[in-house]
Amino acid sequence: MKRPTGLTVIGVVTVAAAVVLGLGCLASFLIAAMGITEGLSGDAASNAIIGMAMGGGFSLLILAMAAAGLADGVFKMRKWAWSVSIAWIGAGFGFTVISLVAFRRNVLLPVGPSVLFHLLVAATAGWMLTYLLKPRVKRVFGALGAQNFRSQEATNVWIRDIGDAADYLLDRLVGTKSVGRFRSKTHTS
Repeated sequence: MKRPTGLTVIGVVTVAAAVVLGLGCLASFLIAAMGITEGLSGDAASNAIIGMAMGGGFSLLILAMAAAGLADGVFKMRKWAWSVSIAWIGAGFGFTVISLVAFRRNVLLPVGPSVLFHLLVAATAGWMLTYLLKPRVKRVFGALGAQNFRSQEATNVWIRDIGDAADYLLDRLVGTKSVGRFRSKTHTS
């Protein structure tokens, strides 16, 4: 089946997010390395900065790998990629709104560009969610049937799809063939 252009755009945006997260990871690790090799004063604040940089670097590394795996799933139109994309984009939209309100008085970034950037990110996420919820796009992913289930069955479909995504990402990282480690035993297909 031919991939719709909108899915290609969503995949490219997700790859771009993975690249930005990877660059942030690299920057965090470089800050930690500078702190470790420079032999800072050894006080608690210096050690805390090194620890935060290492923790932030590993967190960004995990998010970058998840974004890259999600982009791969979107490009290959995997069924689990639809559910995970909805959750990923919805969470990103929510965090964008929260950060717009919470960091209004950031002295490093003027209010005008901050609001403009947040609105741009929120509009992009809104378009992506709207596009992914179209029946034609659901059909491409094979996720159209999920809307007709009762709530418990729909929850089981989402859990199964997220389990499939976890298996897929683990297979890509480790290089083994999954045996359904994260999938529910009662909902295998």
